[in-house]
Amino acid sequence: ICTILICTSFIKAKELRVPSEYPSIQSAIDAAIKGDTVVVADGVYQEGLSAHQAIRIVSENGPDQCVINGGARDQHLLQLESIRNGRLLLEGFSFQDYYGEQIKGGICEIHNSAVDIRNCRFKNIKYETEWVPGGYLIHVSKSHVTFEDTLVSENMGTSDILPSYTFYVEESSLHMVDCVISKNMKGGGLTARSSSVVLENCVFAGNTKNRLGIGGGLSISNSGFKMSRSMVVDNSSTFQGGGIYISGNSWVKLGGSPDDRNIIGGNHSPSGKQIYAGHQNHLISAQHNLFLCDKSHDEVYPFRMFDIQQSTFDKDYYFENYFVSPTGNNTNIGITPYSPYKTITYALEKTQLHIDEVTTLKLDKGKFSPDSNNEVFPLVIPDYIHLQGENATDTILDAEGTGSVIDLGGSISHLTVQNGLGDR
Repeated sequence: ICTILICTSFIKAKELRVPSEYPSIQSAIDAAIKGDTVVVADGVYQEGLSAHQAIRIVSENGPDQCVINGGARDQHLLQLESIRNGRLLLEGFSFQDYYGEQIKGGICEIHNSAVDIRNCRFKNIKYETEWVPGGYLIHVSKSHVTFEDTLVSENMGTSDILPSYTFYVEESSLHMVDCVISKNMKGGGLTARSSSVVLENCVFAGNTKNRLGIGGGLSISNSGFKMSRSMVVDNSSTFQGGGIYISGNSWVKLGGSPDDRNIIGGNHSPSGKQIYAGHQNHLISAQHNLFLCDKSHDEVYPFRMFDIQQSTFDKDYYFENYFVSPTGNNTNIGITPYSPYKTITYALEKTQLHIDEVTTLKLDKGKFSPDSNNEVFPLVIPDYIHLQGENATDTILDAEGTGSVIDLGGSISHLTVQNGLGDR
């Protein structure tokens, strides 16, 4: 009798810590194998990241404490390729303050991979590449990707002539939850081609699309697209679809029920300010949405391509909260902190239509004064208005000696009032 014993070895996944065990994030990634976790301590890391297998890359304390601002200007800030046997997780990093140029693909490139990105920030990045004129910031191709609780904001393509893309997805599936795409210049918000895209509880605000621009907030072509509980506001394009541009053989569902209602408004373009359907082969389902505009072809074009049953068109719709920042713009509709009004005076004028409702004006950090943002004093605060600052130290109302600061009928909190004469 012959007995054969077969021993199976089991390799336990391990943690690789940066910088206590590895001097850089990339060196830990290179040493990791499938299933391992790279744990990164607080700090600013001057390097780009490249990974090719299913590992976890996480920060200890989130994106405010863990910043990656790149290495050489001709290298990717993030490159994830050929990750198919499992999924890579990237969580808790801020990619910011970088200028990339002459890079093949995107500054952040995801190709032929399965990836989950959570609680990350992509901020203040300037980009140009050689692969596509004008370039990509985030480029996803032939991949299955989820983004959750992620911010893409204040990035800019460098070309005034050639097209740029903030977030470009092609031949991929993309699921975004609780994400914000805001204040990106020239590259717009999200562009999807030949893909499947699902957006839940996302905000696209204050993005601009340059050079024959289509879709300042969203541009969808030959794709399956579903959006619910999201906002597309205060975006602009130079050609068509200030908010959303839809074309080709796309199957689109916007909203669909009261619980899934989207808010669309304040977008700008020469044609189809809120939504433009160009060369679209299928009727677009857009039921139970709120459009903050008039019901006209200038806003939604052409009407015959949209099923807008149970949708509301009201440019003066009431919201409980409006947002104001010294760096904002009074052409915005002010319903998100990502595209706020500029002056409290203007916000007060807009709320006069709803004197029977209690409204809170949420003020950002900064100084509101005649010199800083052309604020006009005194601020007459009626009894239906509450002014709420970010905190008493950082939100300042400063009349600069021009008169009283506030004539108060309502209420104020979490702000500083200074340099007024005879305040009441």
